[in-house]
Amino acid sequence: MYAERELNRLNAVKSVVRGRIARRRIETSAQIERVARPVRWVDRAYVYWKKAGPIARFAAAPITAWLASKLFGRRKRAGSLMRWVPTIWNVVRGFQQGWSGHRAA
Repeated sequence: MYAERELNRLNAVKSVVRGRIARRRIETSAQIERVARPVRWVDRAYVYWKKAGPIARFAAAPITAWLASKLFGRRKRAGSLMRWVPTIWNVVRGFQQGWSGHRAA
């Protein structure tokens, strides 16, 4: 049906296309590796945070506030926000518990 020369040419083109696909797979995996580094770091930090005891979490609040003040400077709103954070947190947790109870029922 096809001449042998045409089949050989198609085989050569096929080899070139396969080479391009292999090269692009390697490039893509390298790019994914670079993009995934911060995600892995956040995931690791989250695991460590979950392993930390409640006292360590309690101690992290003033450290975080100090760090935020050093990074962003002092603002009047930061103090009022810090004052309301426990209340907001309790409200959110109440909604979460209510929602999980609603789902179980």
